[in-house]
Amino acid sequence: MEKVLELSDEMEDVKKRVAAALHVAVFGMGQTGIATTRVLMAPYTEYSAIDVQKVAVNLLKSALVELLLSEHHQPSERILKDQAEYLSFVCGDG
Repeated sequence: MEKVLELSDEMEDVKKRVAAALHVAVFGMGQTGIATTRVLMAPYTEYSAIDVQKVAVNLLKSALVELLLSEHHQPSERILKDQAEYLSFVCGDG
């Protein structure tokens, strides 16, 4: 039987904001819709594109640092291993 992880409302909000921040970081403001921007910037309604990008970068930085400093060090080791393997693949060593 598969265990279903239920998130608190607060964690669900964080999940949505991180997803919005990732969208901004990957696709840029030109490809980011109003709904995505509103998720990231709530409760504020007046902001510039630069504000949105800064908030996205700050949120992603905080989320990644939290992940890497969590009690479980396996994710950071796994990230390093996966990155090394992928870099080797991309550069033709693998």
